[in-house]
Amino acid sequence: MTVQVARIPPNALFINQTILATFCGKDMSAKRTAMRKLREVLRLSYSAGLSIRKNQCSTKISVGSIQSILKLAKQLKISWPLPEIG
Repeated sequence: MTVQVARIPPNALFINQTILATFCGKDMSAKRTAMRKLREVLRLSYSAGLSIRKNQCSTKISVGSIQSILKLAKQLKISWPLPEIG
């Protein structure tokens, strides 16, 4: 008895996303977070000392996105208040 493995074409993921996007009527790409919201996340976390969950309730940004923003800010050594530019 031999088992046959189906080969998936390399563009199958793209085709499935296109079909799903057409069916749902939406674009599948992630929505970008506005700079205003990024600054608000940093302000609420550093200056007000809010937790990630309270920050999420205030800004309506997902917990994962807030975690990513704070992680990147820590890696780039960004503190609050932000330095003035120009």
